Amino acid sequence: MDRCLADARDPAKQAAWCLRSGQLLEQQDRYAEAEAMYARGLEIPAAPAEVAYFLHNNRGYCLNHLGRHAEAEVHTRAAIAIDPKRHNAHKNLGLSLAGQGRLGEAAHCLVEADRRCPEDARARKHLAEILVENPELLVADPTLVAACRERGIRPGPVGSA
Repeated sequence: MDRCLADARDPAKQAAWCLRSGQLLEQQDRYAEAEAMYARGLEIPAAPAEVAYFLHNNRGYCLNHLGRHAEAEVHTRAAIAIDPKRHNAHKNLGLSLAGQGRLGEAAHCLVEADRRCPEDARARKHLAEILVENPELLVADPTLVAACRERGIRPGPVGSA
């Protein structure tokens, strides 16, 4: 790996190489190794914004898988700061917040992910799971109910979200 990175010479290509390598490791469920590769990519200065977004987002995803939710939050927020229009970092932020027990915040992040990309049902699925297991969130937060209604999400028993 070191030789491949050294051969690339161009920092943008090195960062992209780390991203691709991390993605391959993720596909093999090798989350710790993928997370380390994304971390390495983030150490490379001047990575293009799109590459930096995915390095942060994917690192957050891996950290969530590893149960390191507070660290995941930092990286998903960094990804959102780079490109707030993309939905995936909002979803991964929601999962990191849920992993920290911050379920109300998590639900709002998952609604936002669904708003940005309704075609990707993963955020909606995670939101439904949180709301079914924690119906008190809807009682405590009328803005969450309104946000769900706006998205066509009907909080309630399993299968209705």
